Amino acid sequence: MKNSHRIAISDRNNTCFLPQQRMIILMAILLITATAVNAAARKVIHKNKRAFSHAITKPAISLPTISYAGPKTYLANEAIAALTPTSSGVAAPGYSSSIISIGQGFVAPYDVAVDAQGDIYIVDNANNAIKKIPAGGGAVVTVASGFSSPAGVAVDALGNIYVADQGTKTIKKIPAGSNTPVVYSSGYNDPLSVAVSGAGNVYVVDQGTNLVYKIPAGGGTPILFGSGYNSPRGIAVDAAGNVYVANEGNTSIMEMPAGGGAGNCYWLRTC
Repeated sequence: MKNSHRIAISDRNNTCFLPQQRMIILMAILLITATAVNAAARKVIHKNKRAFSHAITKPAISLPTISYAGPKTYLANEAIAALTPTSSGVAAPGYSSSIISIGQGFVAPYDVAVDAQGDIYIVDNANNAIKKIPAGGGAVVTVASGFSSPAGVAVDALGNIYVADQGTKTIKKIPAGSNTPVVYSSGYNDPLSVAVSGAGNVYVVDQGTNLVYKIPAGGGTPILFGSGYNSPRGIAVDAAGNVYVANEGNTSIMEMPAGGGAGNCYWLRTC
């Protein structure tokens, strides 16, 4: 047996071991060493883990709350007072009853409408023009001109603008993205106000005949929608398609159900 493949191990008293004994002893030494190293490593990891876990703290979270005293009672012909909230964890929102100016330079502004983007459209009657205040504020711009005593304005969901043009006894349309008005409907006596529903139907107050007409979405012959008014002046449509008319002659608000039918006195002094 060659000595180059043997490991010489001896104790203090130089006691010699056989090759097989030497190998067994060597393996035992390696096993003991590996076990000791592994145990030491676990201790280090455990120690670091405990140190890391102790370093994390969960902050206390306080959720903001806002509440209002209520319920409120609102009465006709009485000003609505500003709501005053109480709050914790956040500053209370502020309200102001001060009137601010967002556009100037009009001559006899008659009516306003707002589109889906927040742009505001104004009937500038004396200037025979429709003007716009961009959403968020900015300089007033002229959308279209050449009207004859325009009185009412409305905007549909697509951005088309409808104008009650008293002087020509017509309803004119300014297509979205255009500055040129076109006749949309004619044959009225004194078109004073317009409104448009979510479905695109246009409603017209014809004060000269005390009637309300409906122009089907996309255009067409006006359909008589409501009668028996006394100097109707303003008109609006809600999300369900119900139509509301300001009936100036008998100081009332009339409601016309979606789809037509007999009107109801919605709010009145006399009906």
